[in-house]
Amino acid sequence: MNKNSNISFSILLFLFSFVMSIENEETGWSYQQSTFQAFYMLESTTIDTEIVESGDIIGAFKDGVCVGWVYADPDGYTTIPIMGDDGSDYSSGYLNNGDVAQLKIYDATYGSILPLIAGDVLPGWANNEIFIIDGEAFANNTFGCTDSSACNFDANATADNGSCWSANEGCECSDGQGSEVDCAGTCNGTLELDDCGVCDGGNADQDCAGVCFGSSEIDGCGVCDDDTSNDDLTCTGCTDECADNYDSGNLFDDGSCTYTIPDIQNFTNTPGECRVTLSWDSYDACGSDLTYQIYDSNNNFIKETSQNSTQILDLDPETQYCFYAVAFNENGESNPSNLECSITGSECGGFTGMQITASIDGWGFIEETDEYNYIGFSPSATDLFDETLDVVEPPIGPDYWISVYFPHPEWGSALGNNFTQDIRPEDYDFLSQNLQIWEGEVVANMSGNTILQLDFLNGFSEALNGIPKYFKIDDEYYPITDEMNFEFYLFTGVAKSFSIIIGNISPQPLESISSVGEELSVSLAWADNQECCESLSSRYPATSYNIYFDTGEEPLNVSGLSYQHLVEAYETEYCFNITAVNDAGESPSIITCATTSENLPPIANAGPDQSVEVEHDGDINTSSVEVSLLGSGQDPEGSNITYLWTQVSGDEVQIEDYNSSSITFNASNPFGNNPKVYVFELTVTDSYLKGNPPEIASYSHTDLVSAIVSPEPNESPFAPSPVDLIVEGDGFAVNNMTDEDDGNDYNSSTSYWVVPHDGDPNTKEATIILSANSSGDIENDNLNFSWTVTFEAEEFTDLNGDGVYSPIEPFIDSNGNGVWDSGIEEINDENILVVNREEGFYEVVLTVSDSYGATDTSEIVIGVEAEANEAPTALAGADQEWFMPNNQDLKDIVIDDNSGADSDNDMLLFSWNIDGYDSIGDSSGDFPALLQSLPEGEHTFTFTTTDSYGASASDDVVISIFNEPASAAVTNVSTSQGLYYVEITFDEGILEQDDRYTGALDNSVGYDIFRDGDLLATINDEGESSFYYLDNGINPSTTYTYDVQSFNSDDRRGDAVAVSGTTGDRPTVEVVSPNGAEIWSVGDAYPVEISTTDKDYISDIEVLYSADGGQTWTSSGSIDSNGESTTITSDGVEINYDAKVKVVVTDVGDYFGDSKNSNEDASDNSFTLAAHTLSKNYWTGWHLFGAPLVPYLNNASDFMTTVGNFGIDWIMFDDQGQYQNLEISLGEGFYLALNDNATIIAEGDPITSANIDLADFELEKGWNLISHTLVSIVQKNQLIVIDEEQDYTWDDAVHWGLLSPTLYSWNEDSYESLLELSPWSAFWVHASRDLTVEVRPHLPLNESARISDSGWMLELQANPTDGVSGGDFIQIGLKDGASNTFVYGEDEYDHPNPGIDSYVDLYFDKNDWIGSVDHRGIMVESPYFSSDMRSSLDDVQVWDIKGNLNNVLGEVELSWTMDAIDRDVHLLVSGEAFNMSEVSSVVVSSMDDVMIVAGDLSTYLAPSDFELSAAYPNPFNPSTSLDLSLNESGHVNIYVYNVLGQIVSTLADSYMDAGYHTFTWNADNVPSGMYLVRVEAGSNVETQKIMLLK
Repeated sequence: MNKNSNISFSILLFLFSFVMSIENEETGWSYQQSTFQAFYMLESTTIDTEIVESGDIIGAFKDGVCVGWVYADPDGYTTIPIMGDDGSDYSSGYLNNGDVAQLKIYDATYGSILPLIAGDVLPGWANNEIFIIDGEAFANNTFGCTDSSACNFDANATADNGSCWSANEGCECSDGQGSEVDCAGTCNGTLELDDCGVCDGGNADQDCAGVCFGSSEIDGCGVCDDDTSNDDLTCTGCTDECADNYDSGNLFDDGSCTYTIPDIQNFTNTPGECRVTLSWDSYDACGSDLTYQIYDSNNNFIKETSQNSTQILDLDPETQYCFYAVAFNENGESNPSNLECSITGSECGGFTGMQITASIDGWGFIEETDEYNYIGFSPSATDLFDETLDVVEPPIGPDYWISVYFPHPEWGSALGNNFTQDIRPEDYDFLSQNLQIWEGEVVANMSGNTILQLDFLNGFSEALNGIPKYFKIDDEYYPITDEMNFEFYLFTGVAKSFSIIIGNISPQPLESISSVGEELSVSLAWADNQECCESLSSRYPATSYNIYFDTGEEPLNVSGLSYQHLVEAYETEYCFNITAVNDAGESPSIITCATTSENLPPIANAGPDQSVEVEHDGDINTSSVEVSLLGSGQDPEGSNITYLWTQVSGDEVQIEDYNSSSITFNASNPFGNNPKVYVFELTVTDSYLKGNPPEIASYSHTDLVSAIVSPEPNESPFAPSPVDLIVEGDGFAVNNMTDEDDGNDYNSSTSYWVVPHDGDPNTKEATIILSANSSGDIENDNLNFSWTVTFEAEEFTDLNGDGVYSPIEPFIDSNGNGVWDSGIEEINDENILVVNREEGFYEVVLTVSDSYGATDTSEIVIGVEAEANEAPTALAGADQEWFMPNNQDLKDIVIDDNSGADSDNDMLLFSWNIDGYDSIGDSSGDFPALLQSLPEGEHTFTFTTTDSYGASASDDVVISIFNEPASAAVTNVSTSQGLYYVEITFDEGILEQDDRYTGALDNSVGYDIFRDGDLLATINDEGESSFYYLDNGINPSTTYTYDVQSFNSDDRRGDAVAVSGTTGDRPTVEVVSPNGAEIWSVGDAYPVEISTTDKDYISDIEVLYSADGGQTWTSSGSIDSNGESTTITSDGVEINYDAKVKVVVTDVGDYFGDSKNSNEDASDNSFTLAAHTLSKNYWTGWHLFGAPLVPYLNNASDFMTTVGNFGIDWIMFDDQGQYQNLEISLGEGFYLALNDNATIIAEGDPITSANIDLADFELEKGWNLISHTLVSIVQKNQLIVIDEEQDYTWDDAVHWGLLSPTLYSWNEDSYESLLELSPWSAFWVHASRDLTVEVRPHLPLNESARISDSGWMLELQANPTDGVSGGDFIQIGLKDGASNTFVYGEDEYDHPNPGIDSYVDLYFDKNDWIGSVDHRGIMVESPYFSSDMRSSLDDVQVWDIKGNLNNVLGEVELSWTMDAIDRDVHLLVSGEAFNMSEVSSVVVSSMDDVMIVAGDLSTYLAPSDFELSAAYPNPFNPSTSLDLSLNESGHVNIYVYNVLGQIVSTLADSYMDAGYHTFTWNADNVPSGMYLVRVEAGSNVETQKIMLLK
C-alpha cells in the first residue's frame, strides 16, 4: 500500500444517544466521542530507539486539546482514533478537514510525555478516512535529574536517570556531591567511624574478613574465612617437581602426582654353580629408591630386591635359566628389561656357617657335651626341608645328656621335628636387607651351669663381612663373634630357647626431629640412640643421614645429628625430609617444616555492607539518600599503607576523596523502582619480601562492600480471600463452597449458587451477593474498590483483522443497550456487589487499591446451577392371578391399590395404559382405580404420574388369567445306585381342593426327569400311580441331582421335586512301600506294601517294576483282591536311583458288568536299588573319600587293588595323618591322593532299609572326617542329630549349638559346602560335644520346634589362577536376631587345611574372641573362622577378610554367590570398590586388604562432617567452584541468589550420596555484583558470599 494513500471505506457509524467521554488515568488525557473521526495507523513506534511497550500511550492533539489516544501496540500497527468537529458543543475545537494533529507519547517506563515524530508526513485530517503512516515513529527522552530539590536539577530532563543528588546532612550543595560529615561532625572531614563503631578507631579489632572481634584467618593459600576445615584447598595439588603433573602454583600436596619410571639398562645374567648373578645399572627416579622384581621366562615372580644386583639360588646344574627385571617404587613401575639367559655350572653342594657346641656341668660333677650342631648357608638350600642339608636330631643316649636342636614341626618329617643341622639359602643379597632367624633350644636331663659356644666355619666370616649377626637369649641381644660363648644355668628337662639372627635391615625412622626458623636460616636437629643392643634401631643403626630439601637443591648426606641450612627469603616456609641410612637401605622419612621471620601483610576492611532506604514521607517524588562507606586498613608492623576506592557496579556516583579510608556519596532511587545495588572495592597496599626464590612484591589486600538503596516503601492493601467475598445467608440463593477444581477456576476456590426451586420452571436466575468489607491496609490508606464480572462478549465483524474490536466495526447488540459489550462488566467504588445470573460460570475479580496505586486482587469463579427438581413416584399395585370359570370367556378384575407421590409437592397428573399402548385417559386429584373384564392370558397395566416440570414415573401391574391350575408335584421320590448307575422311583401327585378351580385333581399327563438341570427323559402318565427310571453308564464317585416335574395338558407344571444319587467310588490303590524312602539291594527279595479302597468293586490287582523311573514297566506278580502285600526281586548294576514299583487295580464295571476301568499307583519317588559291586571314576589329585558300602575286604591296599600300588599310584591318610595299615570302614572319611585318573571298585553290602540303623555315625567333640554311609543321596537338613537320647533336626541342632552347620568337602581344587550327601563322599564337620547322627534315605524333615531363618548369605570363593593350587571359601550373612559376637554354629571355625602343597586359606581373624563364651556357655576354641553371621539391624556391616597364599604364585580369582538383599554390598580390594550385585568376580594379586561392606558404601566412606569449601576463585569471572563434603545421603539444594533475594541459578536440586562433590557456577549471563550461594542438605544449611567482576 502506498504511503499517504487515502482509502475510503463504507463505515457504519454508530450514533449514540449520549456523549461518551474517553479518559486515560495515567496521562489525564480525555476526549469526547465524535461522530466525525479518522484513524491513523502507525507502522512502528520507538522510544529511545527501543520498541514501545504495551503500557505506553500515544495521543493526538490540536492546540493542546486531546482529540484521541490509544495504547501503543509493540507487535504491529498502532491505530489512533482522531476526532473531528461534527458541529456539536463537545467537539468544538476538534480537527477539521486538512488540519494536522500533533502527536505525543507517554513513556510508561519513566512517566514522561514526549513529542512523537511520525515516520512520514502526517496527512491532513478527513472524516471517515484511515491513514497508514509507514516508517518508524520515534520519540527520545532527555535524561537527567528531574528532582527540583536536587543540587543538580535539570529543567530540560524528561526522564530521571538516577543522577540526582542532594547535599548530605551537615553539608551544602557547594560542598560537592558526596560531601558528608565525618564521625566528628565536620563536612568533608577526614575522621572515620570504623566498622566496630569507633570514630577514628582504625578497625584494629577486625579479623581478615572485616568482622569485629571475628575468628577468620588467612590460610596458606591466602583465603580468609573462619572455617578451618577447608584451609589450603585452593593451592593443594601435586607439589613434586619430579612428577609428570607438577604445578608450581601448588603449595600443599594431595597425593595426585603421576610419574614415569625409566627403563632398566644393561641387564646381565652371569652363571655360577647352581646359581646365576643378575646385575644392571643403578639409577634414580622420582620418589623413594627403586625396588626391582625378578621374573623368569614364564613370567613367574622369583624375588624382589632393592640392590642393582642379586643371586638366584638353588638352581639345577647345567641348565639354562632366563630372567628379566622390572623397577618400581610407590610412583609406578618401569617396562620389563631385556630377557637374559645363561647356563648354570655343574657342581653344587656344601655350606658355610657356624658350629654350636653345648656343654653342661651337671650338678657340679658330671660333664656332658653336644658339639655337632650347625647352622649356615648353601646355594642348594631352601627355607624348607632339604633332605641332603637339613639333618634330624639323632636319638638321645641312654645316660646323661644335653641336646641342642632347631625345632621344625612344620616340616612334618617322619623321623622327627627337631634338627641338629639347619641350612638356609646362600642369598647375600637377601641378607643385606632381610633377616634369617634360627630358633633353637637346649635341654638336658640334669641341672647345672651350661655354656653355648659359637665357632665360625671356614669362609663364614669373609662371606658375611659387614652383615650384622646377633645371638638372643633371655630377651637380650649380643653381637656374634668367632669363638664367643654364653653361660647360664639349665634346669632338668626345661628347654632353654635361643635365637641366632643374621642379616641386615634398614634403620628405624628418626625420633625427636625439630626445626626452628630463624633469620635467613633453619636449624635442624634429631636424636638417634645407637647404643647396642636393646632397641631395633641400635642393632641396625644408621651410618649417616639424608636431608631432602623442598627448594630443588640436591639431597645432602650428613653424619652428625644436627644441621643449619641457610635460606634467602623471609616469611617463607621450608620443609625438610630426613632419613636414616645404612647398608640395608633408608628409613622412612620424617618431615619437619619451619618458617623464616614474617613480614605480615596489611588488612583491608571496606566496612559493613550498607542498606539504606528512601524515607517514606507521603511524597512519592522524594528519592535521594546519602550513603557512607566506612573503610579502614592496617598493617600489623605499622608500615605505611595506601587506600584506593573503586566502584565495582551500580549507577555511577561521584566520589570525591577516593584515596581516603572512608567515602560518602548520594544515591537516588524514585518510588516504585527496584532496589539499586552499589558495590565498591577498597584496596589497601603494602610491600614486602617473600618467596622461594625471594622476590620483592607489592601485597595488596582488597575488601568489597555493597550498598543497597531501596525506594520509598509502601505496603500494599490486602483483598479478602475468595471465601470471605461470599455473603452467607443472603436469602436469594443456596451457596456451596468447594475446593474442587472444576476446570474454570483459576483460583483455589469455587462458589456455587443454586436457582431456588419455586414450582415455576420459568424462573432461571440466582441472586449473588459478594462483599469487599474484609479488605484492609496496614497503613490505613484510603481504599478504592472495583469489580470485574466476566460474561460472554458480543460478536463483532473484525474489519481490520486485528482480532480487537474497534468503534467502526459492526456488532450484534444482544442486550439492546446500543454499546458493544466486551464480556467484562466493571463496577467501581462499590464494596458490595449484587448481580443476578442464570446457570453458568462467571469469574469475578475484586481489585483493592490504595492511594499509592498499590493493589491487591481476589478472584473467585461463581457457578450457578439450574433449578433442581425431584421426579414423582408411582405404584401400580400388586400382581393378580385368576382361573377362568368354565362357562365364561372374560373375567372382571379391579385394581384399586395404586398410588403416587412427589417430594416437591408439585401438582401431579395420572394416567393408565393397558399392555403399553391402550390409553384410557388422564386424571388428576385422587388416584384413579381401574375396572376391566379380561380374557384368558397375561395382561400388563402401566400407571404413570407426571409433575409440573414434566418429570414422570411409571409402574406395572400384571394380571394373569389361567384355564386351569398347574399339575401337582410328584411324591415319594427316591434313588438307589451302583458304581456307574442310579435308579429313580416316584409316585403321581394329587392337587389340593381350590375354590377357583372345579376340574380333576390328578391332572398330570406326563413327567420330565432332569439331571443337573438338563432334560434326561420324559415319562407319559397312562394311568399308573408309580414310576421307575434307570440312569446307566454315568461317572463314578459323582453326586447327581435329579429334578422330577409333572405337567398338565396346558403344559402348566407342578413344582419340581429334587433328589440326589451318588455313584460308587472306583477302587484305588496306594503304594505304601517302596515309595521313595527305601534302599534295597539287587537280587535280594524286598517287600511291596499297598493300601486299597472299595474292595467290593475290585476284580484283580497286578504288581509291576520299573528301572527307569516309570518309563517302562515289567510285571512282577499279583496280589489277591483283599490282600495288601507281597515280595519281589529286581535286577540291576551300580546304584539305580530311578527304581519304582507300580500296582494296577481293575474295577467290576457298570450295571451290566461292562465298561470296566482300572486305577493305578506307583512309588511317589524313585527308591534306591544298589548292586553289591560299585565303582567311581576319580581324577588325578587330592580327594576326600569314603566307602559307599560295608566292604568285603576292608584293608586299604586290598580295597584299592584295582587302582595300583600304595605310594606310587595312590596314598591314603586318615584324619590323624596315619597311612600305614589303614582299615576301610563305613562312615570313616579319608584323604586320597591319586597320581593319575583311576576307577575305584568296591565290593560289599550296601546298607538297606532292613538294617538302616547301621547308617548312623558318631561325632567326637572337635573336627571329624566322616563319609556318607548310604548308597542313596541324603539332604543335609534331613539328618537327625542325637544328644543324650534327645533327637534334633539338623537346623535345631545348629540352633542349639550342638554342631556347626557346614559340611566341608573337597572338590578338585578347593573346599566346598555340601548340601547333600552322596555315595563315596567324605566331609569335615565340627561338633561342640560327642553326638550321634542318624542317617535315613529321603527322610522328610521332622517337625522342628523352631522356624529356621538362614537370613541373607554370601559365599566368597578364592581360586588361584595358576590352575594348580587349591582354593578356599568363606561365608558371611545377616539375620534378624544374629549376634555380632561369637555364637557357636552361627559363626563357624575355619576348616582343616587341605592335604596339598599350595593353596589359599581364607578366614576371619577373631583373636578378640579368644576366651569368650556364647549364650550357651560354649567357649571359643580357635581365633580363625570361615563363617561370620552378623545382625541385620545394623545399617552397615564390615567384614575384614584374611587370606594366606601358601605357595601360591600368581593371581587369585575371587567369585561369589549371594541371596537377594535390599541393601548395597561392595567388595573393597585395596580401597577399590566393586558392587557385588553387578559383578560376580574379580582377580586380585594379594589378599592383604580385602573387605566386604554390606550397607551404604557412601555412609561407610563418607566424611564425618558436613562442610562447604570457600569458592575458588573469588572474586571470579566468569566461573567459580565450590567443594561440598556431604556426611549423609539425602536431598541437596544449592541456589545462587542475587542481593535482592532472587534465585538466579540452581546448581543442585536432587538426591545425592554421601561423599565429596564439586559444583561450578558459570555466570556468563548475569551482571557483575555480589551473590550468595546457599546449600541446604537436611538440617545442614550454609551460605557463602561470592563476587562476580566482569
